[in-house]
Amino acid sequence: MYNNSNQSNNPTWGGESYAAFYDAVCVLNVVFSLTAFAGNFLVLGAIWSKPTLHKPTNILLLGLSLSDLAVGLIVQPLFIVVLIYEVSREKYPVLRLIFRSIQAFFVSATILTLTSVSVDRCLALILHLRYVAVVTVKKTILVLCLIWLASVVYAVTFLIDNELRRPVSFFVVTLCIVINTSTCSTIYRICRRHRIQIQNQSLPNQAEVFDMKRYRKSLITMIVLLMLLIICYTPYICVRALIAFTDWPISPRRIFMLRWSAFLVYLNSSINPLVYCWRIPAMRVAIKQFWKSLLHRHST
Repeated sequence: MYNNSNQSNNPTWGGESYAAFYDAVCVLNVVFSLTAFAGNFLVLGAIWSKPTLHKPTNILLLGLSLSDLAVGLIVQPLFIVVLIYEVSREKYPVLRLIFRSIQAFFVSATILTLTSVSVDRCLALILHLRYVAVVTVKKTILVLCLIWLASVVYAVTFLIDNELRRPVSFFVVTLCIVINTSTCSTIYRICRRHRIQIQNQSLPNQAEVFDMKRYRKSLITMIVLLMLLIICYTPYICVRALIAFTDWPISPRRIFMLRWSAFLVYLNSSINPLVYCWRIPAMRVAIKQFWKSLLHRHST
């Protein structure tokens, strides 16, 4: 995740020891690794066990939860190992390379899947009645497979050439930002136009009113997920950009910024399941039922 140095485990910054802050990163990663695993496991179980949730949008959320679960189950524990053993390219080059490749795979899968969610919501509004026929579960599963394949290709760039990684990362991030911005803008304009049309009617169509409320609700959910993604990922992207395009030398301050910004990236995997429960009533009910079924199996 970051370039380390041969500093001691208690690097100083301005004459003060920041070992306590680094210990806090380890502790917080342990806690949120567990919450990411538990929350996304419940979401996966709820969608898998509830046939009524087997819809394209929920299948995409299942893929998003799967990548978030892997972040909590694999990436964060590896990150803790990196912190404890001060893994650098000088001391443990192979372990560091494996960690960065695995991290790149699951993080890119998360970003690409969330982008596909925004595209799906936009298609649902544009296609309207034709959406069910055009966007199917099989096609959605195929999209998820392509996303994971693209994530594998991106992770391989870490193994092939470190210089190749930077333009690929820039392209992927820029493409996702453009697509998400375009889809949100399109959905907002369509909803606004329909709302004006309905208000101008003397007897508004109740079905259209209901559909617009449902689409606005899904738009808000998508925007919340995107905003959380931006908040959690922006600090790390900014720090990485500073390292890539400036002569910022390896120092305790740089290590400190990378560690905390990386923690924010992983924190996103723990927050997403909470958003599903908050914004999607059917998901909330399914998670409760799945949790009760787990308790019942354990008791019997």
